[in-house]
Amino acid sequence: GAWPVVHIEGTVQAVEALGAETHGYAGFLCAAGQQDYFMGLIDTRGGWVFAESVDTAVSVLARGAAPPDALPVGASARLTMQCAGSETGAVRLRLLVEGREVARFERAEGLLRFDQVGVYGEAIDPIFSFTVDDVEVWGGSDFVDPPATSPEAGPSPAP
Repeated sequence: GAWPVVHIEGTVQAVEALGAETHGYAGFLCAAGQQDYFMGLIDTRGGWVFAESVDTAVSVLARGAAPPDALPVGASARLTMQCAGSETGAVRLRLLVEGREVARFERAEGLLRFDQVGVYGEAIDPIFSFTVDDVEVWGGSDFVDPPATSPEAGPSPAP
């Protein structure tokens, strides 16, 4: 089936190559059909980008600065992308890192429903690679905040 809203969440790690930091983008995509999709990506150097592919032509929708520690090379981060369509054709995209929103994009035209999700990466340096683990995907009808994760239990404060 297809949903008006999809939520993709996973643990992403940019991998060190030969002991050196590498540069690239990693993230998720949501799609309707085989060729039309939206991407939400985090850059290992502290940026984010939303892009769209229509009939195999890719265009950048928006880009900006992300927290510098959003996707550090050698460490992992929990990345979330939400895609929402509507009966009017409007589209909304959100990108979150560790539960914090780093980017949001809205426009009047887009896709009504989403029926596919995926992982996307793009190398800026020739040796860039990344891993994705513990992926969760769900669809629905409401564009909502993801469930809050509880902080790790720590020692009780001294009286």
